[in-house]
Amino acid sequence: MQAPSLTKLPSQQKVPKYRPSINIDNLIAICTGKLKNCPNHKKALYIRASAYIKKGEYQTAIQDCNKLLETDVDNVGGYYLRGCANEKLGQIDLAIEDFSKVLSLDENHVNAAFARASCLNLKGDFAGAIEDYTRALEKDNAKSLNLSNSINKRSLLRNSSMKKDEPYPKTDAFQFTTKKNKYQQPEEDDLMNPQNDEEYLQNDQSQIQNQPQQTSFMSQNPLYTSIDANELNIQRPSQIIDKEISQPLQQQLISMIPENIKNDNKKISDWFHSQGFDSRKKEDFIKAIEFYTMALMFNPNHFKSIFNRGFAFDKLRMYNDAISDYTKAIEMDSKNAYAYYNRGISYDKKGDYNLAIKDFAKSIEIDPSKADFYHNKGFAMKKKNLVKEAILEFNECIRLDKNHFKAYYNRANCYEKLGDFDKAQQDYLIANNVVPNNPNTLTHIGILMDRQQKLEDALKYFNSSLKIDQNYAPAYNGRGLVFDKIGEFEKACQDFNKAIEIEPQNPVYIHNRGCCKRSMNKFEEALEDFKKALSLDSKNPIIYSNMGLVLRKMEDYETAVYCYSQELIYSQENTRTLNNRGYCLAKLSQFDEAIADYTKAIKLDPVNIHAIYNRGICNERIGEFRKAIEDFTQVIQLQNDQGANAYFNRGCCYDNIGEMDLAIADYSKALEIDNKTSKVS
Repeated sequence: MQAPSLTKLPSQQKVPKYRPSINIDNLIAICTGKLKNCPNHKKALYIRASAYIKKGEYQTAIQDCNKLLETDVDNVGGYYLRGCANEKLGQIDLAIEDFSKVLSLDENHVNAAFARASCLNLKGDFAGAIEDYTRALEKDNAKSLNLSNSINKRSLLRNSSMKKDEPYPKTDAFQFTTKKNKYQQPEEDDLMNPQNDEEYLQNDQSQIQNQPQQTSFMSQNPLYTSIDANELNIQRPSQIIDKEISQPLQQQLISMIPENIKNDNKKISDWFHSQGFDSRKKEDFIKAIEFYTMALMFNPNHFKSIFNRGFAFDKLRMYNDAISDYTKAIEMDSKNAYAYYNRGISYDKKGDYNLAIKDFAKSIEIDPSKADFYHNKGFAMKKKNLVKEAILEFNECIRLDKNHFKAYYNRANCYEKLGDFDKAQQDYLIANNVVPNNPNTLTHIGILMDRQQKLEDALKYFNSSLKIDQNYAPAYNGRGLVFDKIGEFEKACQDFNKAIEIEPQNPVYIHNRGCCKRSMNKFEEALEDFKKALSLDSKNPIIYSNMGLVLRKMEDYETAVYCYSQELIYSQENTRTLNNRGYCLAKLSQFDEAIADYTKAIKLDPVNIHAIYNRGICNERIGEFRKAIEDFTQVIQLQNDQGANAYFNRGCCYDNIGEMDLAIADYSKALEIDNKTSKVS
C-alpha cells in the first residue's frame, strides 16, 4: 500500500487570518472583569484564552492557559488551547507535549489528534503523523463528528489546520458550578449529575407490600379484622392435607367415639365438631381439620363443621380449600352473613380483592349492623387503592362502633395517602386513645411526623413506642430514618442494626442501612447491604435504584446501567430512572443509547430540564451540533434566559460550526449570568 503524500498536509495550507472584532474585545473585557473579582475563575480563563487565540495574541493566551492549569491540572481544554497557541508560535515540541497530554486525558479528542499529527508532520515524523491522522479519522468515523455541518471525512482532514487554528472548546474543558446535591461528587464533564433528592429510604411496619407505583417505600401495615382478629404465624404443613381421611386414621378416630352415642350419627358429628373446636382453640388446626372432616363423614350437612373447617384451612393459609368450604356453607345457608364475610377474608388474603369486596358487600346486605363488615370492605378497597371509597366504609364502621380501633387506624392511613395529614393525625391519636400505648400506633404517628418534617416530634413518638416495646423493629427503623435525615448517621446505623437484629430477614431494614452507609461514603458496605436486600426481595425497584446510585459514586457505570435497567423492568417507566441510566450510558461514551433514554424521559416530561440539557451534551459529543443547539436553546427558554451552563455549551456548539458571532454572544451571556449569580451568592 502506497503511503499518502505528506507534502500538502493541512498545516502547510494557507489559512486566512481571523480578523478580530469588537465582539471578541468585549468578550475579553467581560472575562477580565470577572477575573478581577475571582482570579482563578476557570470559565473566564478558558474563554479569554480562546478569545486571545482568535485575535492572534498567542502568548497572552498561553498565560491564561497556564493559570487555568494551575487551578485544574487535568483540564483538557486548557492543554488543548495552549497546544494550539504553542503551535502558532512555532513552539512545536511544546505543542506536541500539550496535545499528547490532551490525548492521555481524553483518547477520543479528535481535534487534538489531528493537531498533533500536523505538528509531527512539521517535525518530519511522517510515520507518527500518519498514525495520528489514521487514529483521528477512526475516532471521527466512530463518533460521526461534524455531520451536522455536512463535512465529509476527507474534508475534515483537509481542513484540520483550520480546526486547530480556531480551537473548538470541548464541553468537558470547563463546567459551571451546578446545584449541589446531597451526594455531590467531582464531575469531569458537563453532564448534569442526576439529582439524588429522592432517597427512597424505606419505612415499613412489618412487611413490604406491593404498590402499583412506588412514590416511596413507606409500607403501611393496616390492621385486619376477622372473626378471630389475631393472625397466627402458622406455616402450611409440609404434608398435604386432604379432605378425605385415610382408612387407618378413620379407624383410630372412630375408636374414640363414646359408647353412648355410637348409634346416633347426629350426635357423633356434633361430638367430632366439639373435638375439632377444642383443637382449634389449642391452635392445632391440622387436628381440627381431621375432626371436622370426620363430623362431615357422619353428617355431610353439618354446617358448623364445614364452616369451621374453612376457618382452619384459612389459618393454615390454604385459601382455596377455605373458600371451597365457605362456598358449601353458603349453599347450606345462603342467609348466613358470616359465611360470606369469612369467604371474603380468604379472598382478600389470596389477593382476589374484587371477590372479597363483593362478599363483604353481601354480608352487609344480609346484616348491616356489623361494624367489622364495613371495616373489611374498606380494607379491601384500600388495597385496590380506592382510598376515598375505603374512607366511606370506615366512616360507616365508626358510626356503628365509636371505639373501633382498626377503623380509625386504617382511615388515618387513607388520609395519609391522600396527603391530609391533619385528619390522619387526628385519627391516629383517637386510635391511640381507644387502645392506649400501642407501639404500632405510636410508631405510625412518628412516621406521619417524619413525613411532615416535624422531626423532633417524630423522635418523641418513636421513643415512646420503644419504651413500651424495646423489641419493636419498625420503631427502630423509623427512628433510624429520622437520624439519617438530620445527619446523625452513626445513630441511624445503630437503629437499623437493632431492627435487623430483631428481624434479620427484613429487606427494608437492610436496604435502609445501606442508604445510611451510602450517606457515610461507605460505598462498599452499602453495596453489600443492597445485595443482601435484593437476595430477600429480588424484584424491588427501589433497591435497584439506590444500588445504582452507589455504583455511580464508585464509577462502576456499567453495573449501574444494569441496576437501572432492572429498576425499569420492575417499575413503570419514569423520568428519574431514565435520566439516571442515560447519565451512566453517557459516562460510558455510549452517547446514542444515552440520547435514546433522555428522549424517552422528555416524552414523559417535555419540560424536564435535566434530560434536555444532558441530551444536548450527548448530541454535542457525537457531532450533532445543531441538535445540541436546539436542546440548549430549549433549556435557556425553560430557565428564563438564566441558564449559564446552557449558554456556555450552546456557545461551544456555535463555535464548532463556525458561527463565531453567535458563539461569542453566548459566551458573553454565560459570563454575565455567572457574574450576577456570584454577586447574589
